[in-house]
Amino acid sequence: MNKPAGVHPQASPWRRPHGGGQPERVGPWRDPDERVFLAAFWSWRLHAACRGVDTELFYSPEGERRRARAARERAAKVICATCPVKAPCAAYALQHRERYGIWGGLTESERAHRWSQATADAAAR
Repeated sequence: MNKPAGVHPQASPWRRPHGGGQPERVGPWRDPDERVFLAAFWSWRLHAACRGVDTELFYSPEGERRRARAARERAAKVICATCPVKAPCAAYALQHRERYGIWGGLTESERAHRWSQATADAAAR
């Protein structure tokens, strides 16, 4: 992956103006309240059972065969079943239309089915 020139991967998104004063945001969010909001928005991930697990378990490699996919998905769902943040993880994936991977114990096809069901329900109203 190419990184922009002059950007350190561990660089802080905050900088203190010359001469002291309040830190200011360097990047898309300049309001410190937004930073707090974003931290709270993502904080559920800190408690995820999959944290530290190889992501290959949750995402299908190119060319994966049906039997291998089923086995990988079962193994991922075992981890999701014990996860204390399974519900917010699934809700996030459904709300943000995460197309790939297993999120909150839901596979790509299970989420697609829920999206199409929600669309059909909305059309029936």
